[in-house]
Amino acid sequence: MADRLDVATDRAQAAEARVEKLREALEELLSACEADFGVPDDGDEDDEAVDGGEGGDMAVTFGMLRRARAALSTTEEKP
Repeated sequence: MADRLDVATDRAQAAEARVEKLREALEELLSACEADFGVPDDGDEDDEAVDGGEGGDMAVTFGMLRRARAALSTTEEKP
């Protein structure tokens, strides 16, 4: 029984480490996007591209940034 608990604990810790790496990577990417394109406000539609240029609109939308920020907020530890 103790072996199963140890295995389960190891798996849980490994999963937590993977989630933390994903959270950090998403935070870094999202922060860069917000620095380049701004933080979405109420005037920015979810399906609106964050920027457009000669080649057309970017694939990144304000909705993507909002959803990424909302997902990150669910991973923050509450006091």
